[in-house]
Amino acid sequence: MIHDIESPVSNESCSILLTGQSLPLQHILNWTPYTEWPGGVSYYAISRRPQNSSAFIEIAQVSSNTLTFTDTQIPQDNGVFVYYVKAVYDTLNVYSTSNEVTLIQEPSVFTPNSFTPNGDGLNETWSPVSSFIKNYNLKIFNRWGNLIFESNEFNRQWDGSYQGQPAPLGIYFYVVTYIGFPDNTKFNKRGSVTLLR
Repeated sequence: MIHDIESPVSNESCSILLTGQSLPLQHILNWTPYTEWPGGVSYYAISRRPQNSSAFIEIAQVSSNTLTFTDTQIPQDNGVFVYYVKAVYDTLNVYSTSNEVTLIQEPSVFTPNSFTPNGDGLNETWSPVSSFIKNYNLKIFNRWGNLIFESNEFNRQWDGSYQGQPAPLGIYFYVVTYIGFPDNTKFNKRGSVTLLR
């Protein structure tokens, strides 16, 4: 899903107009040039913060003739991010800032289709790989519908055991329930994973 978001209309004027677009795992920012300084802009600084934080962090600086930036280093433990751009004039140590833009990443869950808990140190455990998820629950069932593993922790993985013993080879079924940002919309993903040894 693609999100194009602009800041709301206000009574205050901005010397730099920032717009943004959200694509999977990246945010594309575009802004108008700042033209009020006779000597021109020295560089533009891009800052970002998660919506649940008040502190902006400068994430990049680009040259004065660059009016776009693609953020591909988005932290995946949140899903809503606020950006602004600052024009900097080094000689006078002054700057001018843009409006703020809020961009949203859709939650995503990737589920590998097999794993091999055989003690060789490769693919020993299994769990979904999630991005931009607020809450999550994983349940794994055997072919008779018995619950053999459950976790609400992103970092807890199934080691292929059941009641302390190695689970038999075969196909197991999972249900992942997760909630993204910013609302509490619930998503479900169902599928199967093959346990090999």
